[in-house]
Amino acid sequence: MSSVPTSPIAGVTFPATKLTSKAFAYVHEHNTPTVANHAIRSTLFALIISRKVPAYARCDAESVFLATIMHDLGLSNTESLISKDKRFEVDGANAARDFINSSVEANDPKWTEQCVQVIWDAIALHSTPSVSLHGQPGVAVVAYGIMADFLGPNTPGGVITVDEFKEVINAYPRLDFEAEWKSLTCKLCTNKPETTYDNFVGLFGCRDVPGYKEEWEKHQVPDKLIGGLRACKEFEK
Repeated sequence: MSSVPTSPIAGVTFPATKLTSKAFAYVHEHNTPTVANHAIRSTLFALIISRKVPAYARCDAESVFLATIMHDLGLSNTESLISKDKRFEVDGANAARDFINSSVEANDPKWTEQCVQVIWDAIALHSTPSVSLHGQPGVAVVAYGIMADFLGPNTPGGVITVDEFKEVINAYPRLDFEAEWKSLTCKLCTNKPETTYDNFVGLFGCRDVPGYKEEWEKHQVPDKLIGGLRACKEFEK
């Protein structure tokens, strides 16, 4: 797939630009079909939500598209996109930023550092809705769209109807998303566990990766914080 589909789906149309077409192809190059479909569905849901919720009405559709469709580049099998020491969300945000900066023309007035930073923030925070949903509109709507792919018509706020959900799912099926999502999170817990101890990925590891829970318990944030305070006491005299 080399270009963005132009036919409306669930009442919305993808923004068709050179950059969105390149990003659409890039995601299919570096993500599995299952993850790519998840990213596309999430993008459709984000665009639907931005149309319905006044707080997101002024969000730039191209920016929303780019952030949402590239949000899982950190789960790619492409080694050049993946670090050994960063959370998958940060890997994805870095990959998206590099892609945009290398794809746009120099000094393009639209793609300022601030504009690209919002996309970076949206991807880096997408799996932390307790933070992202309270961020800038361009950050919040991306998290909302991704959440909608997991919750469908049960998404808070009633922003996705049953008919919209069915149309999106029929256009871009889940394939084996549940099984692949579990496999990908467990892979993170196995290959770079230090990036999973302070986030939801670790919960999958505790449940599904043999031996992980013991290491996870050794790295709990409360113990680190209290230990840090106690270690600093000698400097407070």
